[in-house]
Amino acid sequence: MAQSVTGICNRALQLVGSAQQILNLTDNTREARACTRAYDPSRRAELRAHPWNFSIKRAQLAANTAAPPFGPVYEFPLPTDCLRVIVPMYAACDWNVEGRNIVATSATPLNIRYIADIEDPTLFDAQFCEVLAYRIALAIVEDMTQSNTKRQNLRSEYSAALAEARKVDATESIPERAADSEWVTSRWRNSSTIWAQS
Repeated sequence: MAQSVTGICNRALQLVGSAQQILNLTDNTREARACTRAYDPSRRAELRAHPWNFSIKRAQLAANTAAPPFGPVYEFPLPTDCLRVIVPMYAACDWNVEGRNIVATSATPLNIRYIADIEDPTLFDAQFCEVLAYRIALAIVEDMTQSNTKRQNLRSEYSAALAEARKVDATESIPERAADSEWVTSRWRNSSTIWAQS
């Protein structure tokens, strides 16, 4: 499948069972109008739902000069292309996402990883393109076919494609190690003390 908006939408139309393909989203056809309505919301939702390796970016945020009205004293604006902040598992965070900002108790520049709103389809992973095509197909199937059976079949196929794509995506990442809990570290400190006293 060509990694273009038109290619992804034509794959979605194929999944729906439409014999009519499009040349461009601006075509004056029922298929093009349906794909136009579905493409961007589906793309953003699919990106936000999983930390796809191709969509992860890093940023160092500086605090705003204005403080929140109460609570944490610093506010960090999120990057304009941020769809979701990836909260680290390995450390306790002293910050929270609120709206389009992160609020924190420290003014130190904040290092974050986030899922970016990738618009260029040539940057998409090939399996993400297939998953996105399924998501678009689910969004347009009612309008194109009025078939509940087709919708149910697409939902099952989408789930299978999504599971496979996420599995392959995960093999290209080293899992983050979660920080030891307070219970584990306190037990370790206590046993070290006992051994030292023996």
